[in-house]
Amino acid sequence: MSDFLAIGGVTAVLRWMLRDALTSSGLDTVVGVTPTVSALPPDRIVVGATGNVELPERDGGGRRLTVPPLALDLHYLLSAYGPNEMDGEILLGWAMQLLHEQPVLSRDLVQTALTGTRTQPGATSEMQAVGLSTLADQAELVKLSPQSLTTEEVYRLWPAFNAHYRATAAYLATVVLIQRQRPTRIALPVQVRNILVQPMEQPVIEDVSPGMVTTGEQLTIRGRHFVGEDVADTLVSFDDGTQVPPDTVQDGAVRVTVPAALLAGVRGVQITRNVRFGTPTDPHRGFDSNMASFMLLPTITAPPATTQVGTTLTLTVNPPVGRRQRAAVLIGSQSVEIDPRPLSAPSTSATLDFPLPADFVPVPAPGQPLRVRIDGAESRVTLNSALVPPAYVPRIVVTP
Repeated sequence: MSDFLAIGGVTAVLRWMLRDALTSSGLDTVVGVTPTVSALPPDRIVVGATGNVELPERDGGGRRLTVPPLALDLHYLLSAYGPNEMDGEILLGWAMQLLHEQPVLSRDLVQTALTGTRTQPGATSEMQAVGLSTLADQAELVKLSPQSLTTEEVYRLWPAFNAHYRATAAYLATVVLIQRQRPTRIALPVQVRNILVQPMEQPVIEDVSPGMVTTGEQLTIRGRHFVGEDVADTLVSFDDGTQVPPDTVQDGAVRVTVPAALLAGVRGVQITRNVRFGTPTDPHRGFDSNMASFMLLPTITAPPATTQVGTTLTLTVNPPVGRRQRAAVLIGSQSVEIDPRPLSAPSTSATLDFPLPADFVPVPAPGQPLRVRIDGAESRVTLNSALVPPAYVPRIVVTP
C-alpha cells in the first residue's frame, strides 16, 4: 500500500517518463530548441522566447482489524508551450502518443522513476522525499486514460489558473491507494481445516397442534426435513431462547413436552437441526426452520373455593408470571386487572394478588367459573358432569 507521498509520486513518475523520452525523441530538431518538462501550475510557467514546457496537472471490542486505504483518482492537464507557431501542437501530440503507448505505470517503471527523481543532481528536499514513496508497492497498478473536457469546462479552468489558454489534454490516473502503517490485530494461522458440504434442506414447520397447551403437555410439530444425519441433532427452540431435545423425532413430525420455563401467552417454536463435523465431531448450529406459534395457557394451582368483596384474592399460577405481563382474574362475567409489577420486583412470580373492589358484585353458591388471563391466554375451565346440575370448574363463591 502507498503512503501520503504517492500523489506527488505519480506526478514525479509522469514527469520522469516525459523527460526520459525526450533524450531520444528528436524534438529539439523539430522545434529548434531542447524541450523541458515541469510540474508547476500554469500561472507559474514562464514563457520566454525559447520556452517550451509540458504540464501535467474496527471488531466488536474496538480493536483495529484492518486499516482501510484512501483510494484517490488523480486528474491531470497536459499542456504544451512554445514560442513558435505549431510548437504547442507538436509537443502535445508527442506527449499524448507517449502516454498512449504506456497506459499502465508498471512497478519497475515507477520504482526507476522515483529513484531517478531522488538521486538526480540538484534534487530538492521535496523531490528526495517523493522519491522515497512506496507507490511501486501498492496492490493496484496506476492506469492512465485520456478524459474529454467540454467547452464549458475548458472555459472555466483557464481563467481559474490566471493564465492564457494553451493546447491541453486531460488525463485520469487511477487508482492511488494511501494507507498509514498502523498495528492491526490478525488471527492466528489455521492449523486444521474441517469442511462439511450438505444439501440445503431447511426444516419447514407446516402445523403445530394442539394450538393451546399448558406446561408439561406435549406439542406435535409437523412438517418436513426434521432429521439430518442423526436424530440427536434435532432440537426444539422456543422464542425465549429455551432449547430442549424432543420426545420423539421423525422426518415429518416432532413431539416435545412444553418446558416449565416458558411464560404464558402466545409463544413461538421452531426446529433447529445441528450438523456435526470437526475432530472430534461436535455439534454446530446448522439449519433453523420457520417460526410457528401456539398459545401457552396458565393454570390455577389449588384454586380457593371462596373469597370476599373488599379483600385480596391470591392465586397461585403456573407457569410463573413475568413482572411486565398483563394479568387479570375473571369470575363469571366480572374481571379485575392488576398493573404490571415494578422493575424492582422479581422477574417472575408464581402468586398474584387481585384486590376485589367494594363495588364487586357478590357471587352466591354454587359460585361462578374462576379463570386467570395472562397476556391474553386464559386458564381452562372444564365441565364437571358429576355436579347437579353439571357446572364448569374451578368455581368460586364471593361473599359480601
